[in-house]
Amino acid sequence: MNVFFHQAFANVLNSLSSFEVSTESAGGVMLSQVRIPLDRLVWNVKILRALIIDVWREKDDYFDFERETGSINIEEDPDLYFHKLVQLLYKRGMLKFRKPRSLGGPPSGD
Repeated sequence: MNVFFHQAFANVLNSLSSFEVSTESAGGVMLSQVRIPLDRLVWNVKILRALIIDVWREKDDYFDFERETGSINIEEDPDLYFHKLVQLLYKRGMLKFRKPRSLGGPPSGD
């Protein structure tokens, strides 16, 4: 995975951990709202999609990118679109997951 692609992937994950806080007064009561800045998430998912090269999007036995993502609107459902991108990358062998480590047990190699 190249550096730009890795950074774009990290940006999507980081945008899920940043929050916007708004507070307003209504009838003497303070109402606070915390939410994820949706516009930042949408743009980060769009940047990640732009970095996925056309060869990875071609239909094959493992994944049909257009069929999976064609009906999803990035603006309305960026988390589902990101999920489909992760599925594509996993099926293409671009993402690999390691076995989780146990903090209380012996190392997995022994």
